[in-house]
Amino acid sequence: MTEQDSITVPQSVVGQFKAILEKEQQQYIETLKKLVDIPCGSDMVEGVQRVNELIELRLKALGMTVRRHSARGFGDHLVATNGMEGKQIVLGGHTDTTYTDYTQLPAFTINGEYAIGPGTSDMKGGIVVMLAALESLKAAGLMDGLAITVVLNSDEERASTTSRPLFKPLARNTELALYFECGGPKGEVVVSRRAKVAYQLDVQGVAYHAGLLQSFKTSALEELSHKIIAVEGLNGKYPGTAFNVGRAWGGEARNTVPSSATALVDIWFWDPASERAIKEDMEQICAIPTVTGAQNSLKLTSFRPAWPENEGTGYLLERIQSVAAALRQNVQKERRTGTADSSWFGASGVPTLDGLGPIGFDDHTPQERLYLPSLFQRSMLTATLLATYVSYDRSN
Repeated sequence: MTEQDSITVPQSVVGQFKAILEKEQQQYIETLKKLVDIPCGSDMVEGVQRVNELIELRLKALGMTVRRHSARGFGDHLVATNGMEGKQIVLGGHTDTTYTDYTQLPAFTINGEYAIGPGTSDMKGGIVVMLAALESLKAAGLMDGLAITVVLNSDEERASTTSRPLFKPLARNTELALYFECGGPKGEVVVSRRAKVAYQLDVQGVAYHAGLLQSFKTSALEELSHKIIAVEGLNGKYPGTAFNVGRAWGGEARNTVPSSATALVDIWFWDPASERAIKEDMEQICAIPTVTGAQNSLKLTSFRPAWPENEGTGYLLERIQSVAAALRQNVQKERRTGTADSSWFGASGVPTLDGLGPIGFDDHTPQERLYLPSLFQRSMLTATLLATYVSYDRSN
C-alpha cells in the first residue's frame, strides 16, 4: 500500500463504533445464543428457516431488501441489498451447520472467554460479526455510502449444491467480497483456498448365496476395496493435494455376495492445472475392474474452484492490516486448505478476504467454540474497514 493509498477513518467514527459495540455487547451475545440454540444442520430445513427469520428481521431493520431463493431439500438462501447501485461490496456466509444430530451436542454455554456450542465458530459467530458491523455503520449514518449485498446460503456444508448458481452472477458485479468463516487461531484472515472435487463411486457386482459358492464370485465390496486402495494411493502424487475416501458402504446381508457398493471421495488441491490430471486418474482407476464381472460408475457430485492469491486480494489484505494496526489488532494472512463459498469470488478475480469471523476452534466437533473477545474485535475491524470505503473512495 502506497502513502497515497493509506486510508484512515475519522476518530469520531471509530469512537462511535466502539461506543455502539460496547453498549450492545450483551445483545450480540444473546443473538449468538439464539442462533446457536436452533438445531440447523443443512438437512434440518425447519431450523434453518428459523435462523433465516431472525436474520431477515435484522437485515430489514437496516433498511435492506431481502429476497429468499427457495431450494429443494434445504432452507431458503437469503440475498439482501441496501439499494445502492454500482459495484457491490458482498458480505457472505451460511446459515446451516454440518451436524445431522444435535442430541449429543452441548447447548450454548459460556466458559470464561469462550462461547461453546454447535455452530459457534462455523459460522453463527461470523453472522453476528456481520450484523454487528452493519448495525454499527447504520447507527453512525454511513450505510448509505456503501453499495452492499449480503448473501447467506443454507447448503454450504453440503457443497452448496443448490446455491452455487447465485455466486457467479453476483461476482460479476462485485467490487470486493468479505466472508465470515472463523478466523485463524492467531487472528489470521484467509487470502486463498484449495479447490475441491467430490465423487461418488458406485460398483455393481453379482448377487449370490454365499453358502453355495464353490470358487468364483463377483463381489461389489471386494471391487470397491481395490478402488479405495487405489484412490488413497494417489496421496503424495501431487504437491498440496489430498485424496480421501470419507464414507463407504455396500452389501445386503452377511451370507450374500454383495451386489452393490458405494464410496464417497473428496479431493482438495491448490493448483488449478492439476484438475484435469486428477480427474483422469480417477477415471482410469474406475475404467478397468479388478474383480472380473464388476462394473464401476464414477459421478462428479460437487466442485469448488481454487482461489489463488491475486493482486486485488493483496491490496485488500494491506488495507485491512492498516485498519487493524490503527485499532491495535494484529492481522496476518492464511492460505486455508479447506474450501468455502468465498472461493467463487476469489476464483473470479474479485478481491476477497475470508476468515473475518471470530477466532474459532474445533468446528464440526462437539468441542466447537469461539474466543468471545474476538467477536467484538472482528466486528470493530469489519465496520472500520467498510468505513474506509465511505470516507475515502466514495466521497471523492
